[in-house]
Amino acid sequence: MPESDRPESATEIDGLLDRLTASVERVLADYEALRARSAEMANQYASLREALAGTGGEDPGDIDERLSRLAAENRELREILLEAKERAVRLRKRLAVVEDEV
Repeated sequence: MPESDRPESATEIDGLLDRLTASVERVLADYEALRARSAEMANQYASLREALAGTGGEDPGDIDERLSRLAAENRELREILLEAKERAVRLRKRLAVVEDEV
């Protein structure tokens, strides 16, 4: 700290120490609040995992695998739907031909 930035009197030093003390107290209070929130979140996480296990649900850790399976199932269902639509079109055409013959 340069000589020109040094406090001139004991009053200035006391003021600086008071501001530093207040800052440290705020930081400590924020730290304690974060620590308490973290503990609360850990408890909620444990409760949710326990509730999930109680329902027989799957572990959410394999969500990517579950999404891949759902995407594959959706593709298969889309193919089945397209085949059904094509079959319906063919049946309508045949029905139209039969109706024309009758």
